[in-house]
Amino acid sequence: MKSIFEEMGGIYRQEGDYLLPNLSLPTTVEEYQIGKYGRMQMRYLKKHRPIRIEYGDILKKKKCRRVINFDECFTTEVGGNVGDISPTSICGQYLTQNPNIDMQKLIRDSNLVPLQRKSKYNQLTCYQPGSIVPCGDDLLMAFAPLDENGRGGFHSRKEYLECLSKLWEEIDKYFEPRDVCIPLLGAGRTHFESSSGASYSSQELLDIIINSYKLSSCKIKSPYKLRIVVKKNVGISLDKISN
Repeated sequence: MKSIFEEMGGIYRQEGDYLLPNLSLPTTVEEYQIGKYGRMQMRYLKKHRPIRIEYGDILKKKKCRRVINFDECFTTEVGGNVGDISPTSICGQYLTQNPNIDMQKLIRDSNLVPLQRKSKYNQLTCYQPGSIVPCGDDLLMAFAPLDENGRGGFHSRKEYLECLSKLWEEIDKYFEPRDVCIPLLGAGRTHFESSSGASYSSQELLDIIINSYKLSSCKIKSPYKLRIVVKKNVGISLDKISN
């Protein structure tokens, strides 16, 4: 009786007292395939919504406009105290690399108007999440609202989507003929609260960002694109990006 290997066309060879299957590596190495749905998503994005998802450090990206997310108050104090920017966050690293940033001057120069309400944290002046302040090639963004303890987060998916919608408008407003790089917004220390207690994985945040951009009427003008820069080993899979 033939073995399954032989039924599939396999051949054995004699090695002493043993029969070993003839196996060999292919002479050419095929490119890694990301799967049917991953390829479909990439084709769709390339044709209809120029988005590129890439691994890396956004602070090392060159020849593009980088979106750096701050909190709603554009806090610039880096440290370990309550209300400080974490030194390991993208914003914290950016401020450490650019210690002479005069945030108040940048805000005045951009004519950014604060919200009528005050931040829950120490009643500080705050700005609409998604608002941008240009700083050379970089786009500094007001992101997560602060709670009474100085922790950034969103109370609902709707609030997060409103922030993204504002961001697309601001990127369009400050368009220059270059790609725009954004981090995986919300994947750091940002927390999410809702009546259902929902929280979002990195994969889910990526889906939300992509679908928000699809629905927005504000797009980066071709041939330039939106590039979402994610850190390695964060559990992102192109095959799992929803269509």
